[in-house]
Amino acid sequence: MDRAEQIRRKQLREKRRRHRRKIILRRFFALLILFTIIGGTCIYIYAKSKLDKVQREDVDREKLNIVDLKLDDYYNILVFGVDSRVNDLRKNTRSDSMILVSINTRSKEVKLTSFYRDTYVNIDGHDYNKLGHAYAYGGATLALGTFNKNFDLDLDSYVTVNFTGIAHAVDLLGGVEVEITEEEVPYINEYGRDIAVINGVKYSKVEKSGLVTLSGYQAVGYARIRKLGHGDIQRASRQRVIVSAMLDKIKKTDIKTIDKLLDTMLPQILTNLDNKTILALAKDCRSYTITESAGFPYDYKGGYAKKAAVVFPVTLYDNVVKLHNNLFGDEKKEEYVPTDNVKNISEYIEKVRNKGKK
Repeated sequence: MDRAEQIRRKQLREKRRRHRRKIILRRFFALLILFTIIGGTCIYIYAKSKLDKVQREDVDREKLNIVDLKLDDYYNILVFGVDSRVNDLRKNTRSDSMILVSINTRSKEVKLTSFYRDTYVNIDGHDYNKLGHAYAYGGATLALGTFNKNFDLDLDSYVTVNFTGIAHAVDLLGGVEVEITEEEVPYINEYGRDIAVINGVKYSKVEKSGLVTLSGYQAVGYARIRKLGHGDIQRASRQRVIVSAMLDKIKKTDIKTIDKLLDTMLPQILTNLDNKTILALAKDCRSYTITESAGFPYDYKGGYAKKAAVVFPVTLYDNVVKLHNNLFGDEKKEEYVPTDNVKNISEYIEKVRNKGKK
């Protein structure tokens, strides 16, 4: 056999080997894609079976008073905490807790802003009243519309959580560590016992102050303290403490506990978020970092309007500027200028506040 023939046969064998490798690779990738599809489908079916336990109610977008903020990297969700004995989360229940969760989808930074429920605002169809009343008057649609109208926001997504669900979730997480004062202990026990009685559960008292691991009903009791200190202001701060402590625990929790957590919490939740959006947000859950936790209004004065104790923003205009700069300043660069609508509401609130001072 001459050398040319040897080279030709060698090239032919190499060509066949390459062809076989390509076939093997094609089969490997085909199997990989198949297993990915099967695995993804199983995960989707599993996740959907869980998320189908969530209560759903859409909102009327025409009534939301949305302000176009042109924000590309933010997803904003308004979270309501309610105390419903019959798990009716839709309306006729005042929201004890209102927390704006602002997620920077690029940096994974999360900022929590709790709004004081006694804040004096304009509510469509109900004149000027306490912010916390909006949910009772018209559910999520009116509450979102009130936030957007008074604070120049673009909110169209909400989650409502029953406090009972939060108590169960804290217990599944093994409790949350919180620094509590001696003055807070009796109030924790008073409010915590109330929720436990509603649910027919025996309550265990908090016996000491300092750094304490609170059980579910104790944590809810802590988050509901209002008669101590600055009332609604400090209560909102306590609620943020519990939320932050829970999120820290969830990030370190095993899959089995997460599974139980979902089974417990999801039926106690009402939202207009669809499954696709929830899954998209959930996939980055362990990457989220809470970088700011604050109360709104930042500057305020207590007073009376229509014979009721309220929180006056001083001024609403200035507080809205600060809110937007704190939440979205890294994208907007320049200082926020509120709309004429906020300016007009702010001026009216100042007239009411100054009238009450006379």
